[in-house]
Amino acid sequence: MIDKKYLEFGKEFEERYIEQGSEENRTMTETLDLGWELLTILPREELDRVNTKLLDRYYRKTGDKDTYSKKPEDSRPPAATDSLMF
Repeated sequence: MIDKKYLEFGKEFEERYIEQGSEENRTMTETLDLGWELLTILPREELDRVNTKLLDRYYRKTGDKDTYSKKPEDSRPPAATDSLMF
């Protein structure tokens, strides 16, 4: 089962993150948000090399990309570019 999740993550990462279309103009924050969205494909416990504080702040939900849901703008945590990253 976990192997399928890694395959799904790899496919989605390649298609949505790496192969950004020439017409797509993402900001750094949008790119980081997409990265966190893609990471939700994998169970949180698989992300053992990611700082727990970062996971607590940005990892929203374990599950398929279809279950990812962003919080409304006014209640979103600060962007992944904030000081916690550095």
